[in-house]
Amino acid sequence: IHAQDQDSIIYGGVASKFLGIPLLMTRHVLAESSATWKKVIRSYMVFFSARFASQGVIAVSEAVREKIAIQTGLPLGKIYTIYNGINFNSYEPALSKNELRRKFGWDANSPTIIFVSVLREGKGFDVLFDALPKILKKVPALRLKIAGSGKLEKELMSQALVFGDSVEFLGQRVDIPDLMMASDVLIQSSWSEALPTVLIEAGAAGIPVVATDVGGTKEIVQDGKSGYIVNPGDSEMIADKVVELINSASTRLEMGAFARHYVTEKFSLKRQALETVKLYKKIIAGM
Repeated sequence: IHAQDQDSIIYGGVASKFLGIPLLMTRHVLAESSATWKKVIRSYMVFFSARFASQGVIAVSEAVREKIAIQTGLPLGKIYTIYNGINFNSYEPALSKNELRRKFGWDANSPTIIFVSVLREGKGFDVLFDALPKILKKVPALRLKIAGSGKLEKELMSQALVFGDSVEFLGQRVDIPDLMMASDVLIQSSWSEALPTVLIEAGAAGIPVVATDVGGTKEIVQDGKSGYIVNPGDSEMIADKVVELINSASTRLEMGAFARHYVTEKFSLKRQALETVKLYKKIIAGM
């Protein structure tokens, strides 16, 4: 049994004990929600299942691996880091950056940064909107594109009215690779992440990032080589690094090329599949 979410981990633990089938769980988050007493109980049930019913845990980053060891009391020898992979075929550009911008109706001469996220708490929109005036002061022509939807969408659109045409909400999209390849820089200002896949996608698209040091960010972004890593909440540093990248096309190209090479080596679907099958065999052989 390979369980991927809260329900399947809890029920999978029961099934594993009754049926004698080994249980492997993947941990995709750093922490469970504790908003209500029911959610707190469910989080302890997840940890209990991991500790007493599973034969192993896959962590999607080293940061998650260390955290789940503390949460469950499992030895690190039973927790395996296997990075999520993405399909890099979607990031083979059929059009040039300028052609993509024309396709989207974007101004080819306006520096463009992109923010891709579910529009919910914890993604650092407060930090993003605090950094934006500092960026616009130095790069007035800059445009911020926000791709994604969520429960905060209307609230964020209202907050962004003060920025006028500098901010555009793109809504839920299925063409994220093209949107990224049409952009110059990606910002990730989250307060918490397990393994921010959007940073892998940015690398695949060949664009540098400015990202907060949360969860597995340092496992994806090589600071100073494929982008910049800043402290969570540091809007001043986010602004400075974005301006630095916008003002240097050569740095963006160099970092983007490094990022693409790095993520294609480390975060491929083939590598994820092979490592997962290898772990299946190890667990089955140990039963």
